[in-house]
Amino acid sequence: MNLFLALLCCLVGCTGFSMTNNVRGRPLVWASLGGCVALLIYLLTPASLGTAMRSFFGTLGAALYSEWMARTKKAPVTAFLITGLFALVPGAGIYYSMKYAVAGESEQFLQKLLETIGVAGAMALGVILISSLVRLYTGIVQRRFPLSPLKAPGEVHAVIDRPYGSGPVTDTLSVCPFNLGTCQVDDGEFRELLVLGIHAPLTEFTGRKAAMVFFEERKETLLIAVPFGMPVQEEDVRRAVQELSPGRPFRIRMLLTRPVF
Repeated sequence: MNLFLALLCCLVGCTGFSMTNNVRGRPLVWASLGGCVALLIYLLTPASLGTAMRSFFGTLGAALYSEWMARTKKAPVTAFLITGLFALVPGAGIYYSMKYAVAGESEQFLQKLLETIGVAGAMALGVILISSLVRLYTGIVQRRFPLSPLKAPGEVHAVIDRPYGSGPVTDTLSVCPFNLGTCQVDDGEFRELLVLGIHAPLTEFTGRKAAMVFFEERKETLLIAVPFGMPVQEEDVRRAVQELSPGRPFRIRMLLTRPVF
């Protein structure tokens, strides 16, 4: 009964403390439960180990809980850790240390002060230990199973096989007026790509999809790409396609109407 009452009081106190730190919604509930986890471990640890060791084990539980919740709830670790440690903060030790100091009881003051410093040090050690172990484990996992780099929305990478200014492209074009290449799209197919806005020869290109051009006579498609941050209008695409393939009927579907940085 006493354990249940202590956990209930801890839950109420941690909830109020979290609200003062602007924690709202579901994270408020999970952060408050972290304080109960820390207090439960503290109370279940044998009292013979001393207050400092009991606080150390309680901090280990709170830190592990915070790291786990931060990853499952996509929130900062501190949102859970600060509340989780609230129930273990040696507030009584600080109060009695000052009380004995004001009363002039130097022996009791020194004893209580050292005990409070020990609890604070044990808590700090617990947080550092769990944080270091989690960072070490995360680093090992990332090195063993590296993630592919994240792509920006609409990002495309192409290999340029007909760079700007190279040899004849068609019977009517003796010099290539654009960087032309191939890229692999989301469905795994390879498509022809034309780069707008760069008047220099390239070997590779990474940028943003701007438009799709559909040639009606042969049912071919041409992907138009631009550098990140460059605005493009349908008329720009139309002029480029007409210069590359004069006389061929086509239609344009714009994919980008404003620059993306």
